[in-house]
Amino acid sequence: MDTKERKQRRPARTPEEAAARRQRSEQQRARRNAVNQDSQRKQPTRRRAGAVGTVDRSGIESGHHSVPRQRTVRRPESEQIPEVIYSMPKPFSRGRFFLKLLTVAAVVLAVMSCLSLFFRVDEILVSGAEKYSPYSIKVASGIEEGDSLLQLSEPRTAGKIIDSLPYIKSVKISRTLPGTVNIQVQELEVTYAIQAIDETWWLIASDGRVIEQIDAAQASSYTKIVGLVTEATRINQPIQVIQMTEPEAQTNTESTDPEQSSEPTTEEDETGNSTQPTAESEQDPSVQTETQAPDEESLNTLLSILGELERNEVIGQMSVIDLSSLTDISMEYGTRFHVILGTTEDLGYKIAAMKSAVEQLQEYEIGELDVSFKLSNKVVFNPTKA
Repeated sequence: MDTKERKQRRPARTPEEAAARRQRSEQQRARRNAVNQDSQRKQPTRRRAGAVGTVDRSGIESGHHSVPRQRTVRRPESEQIPEVIYSMPKPFSRGRFFLKLLTVAAVVLAVMSCLSLFFRVDEILVSGAEKYSPYSIKVASGIEEGDSLLQLSEPRTAGKIIDSLPYIKSVKISRTLPGTVNIQVQELEVTYAIQAIDETWWLIASDGRVIEQIDAAQASSYTKIVGLVTEATRINQPIQVIQMTEPEAQTNTESTDPEQSSEPTTEEDETGNSTQPTAESEQDPSVQTETQAPDEESLNTLLSILGELERNEVIGQMSVIDLSSLTDISMEYGTRFHVILGTTEDLGYKIAAMKSAVEQLQEYEIGELDVSFKLSNKVVFNPTKA
């Protein structure tokens, strides 16, 4: 039986069956189209060499010359760029700002208070002290065991030590957690002796601070400053110097005949009786010398000389520094040399030249060392004959 006869024997379909069949066919066609579109999105279109049309996944050439559709790539949700939503800024609130500021300050204060409760001073170490005992330095610092280590003011503590102990030149304070304070002091290496108006002797530092009072016998052990006297003497305070000058009457007396000057002079009082000067009047400093107002130039010159001596490391070598005249400054280098500095110009260079000349001379040589550079640009040494 051929196909035509089978179709003739097949019973006719009802309209309902025909409609259901067409619906199934359309659903199958839609599913196939959906599968084909999905496969095209997942795999790009391939083109065969020499072909004009495009080739789909099944390898069948489409036969048209249209540009293939761009493939849409879906990004994962983790890589998708979020949309930017613009919102208006909040208006500035001064009350809210001060509230935040007070909150931060309260937190910082609470943290500092907690730390100060835990870190307390339980040990004080002192180093570099020779003239003073460690206990004296501890007392002068004002630090006591149990004080807060974090609230310790290092500059204030160093100032207390220097003000209380004159021989202390500098102080360095450091802290080591949990409760150790280290105090390192540097004492004065050398001091200088200067006489006051009342004929007392005082020690001063190279910066002009008054250290302490000494007697005349002790003053011979230090570098003496002559030609200047100090007016006000207070411990740890800067000095005020006055340059001493000889009165004109004494200059006139010295210029007269020695035979006449050697004889005692007589004076007549109001009654006509002649009187002779007593020994007390001859020894009275007010009669022999007169004082002037505080001399800032002389003080600056003195401090400059002391500073240059320490800078050139010849401290303690000088026995006398004579500043009677700022145009003829001289020094005594121990018992070997009389050093002439001359004027106040180039004091640092002159003292450095003096040091170099002394190092080149033999130990047995003594005499006058002229570094004033008045006559020449060289140091002049005039040896003293034995």
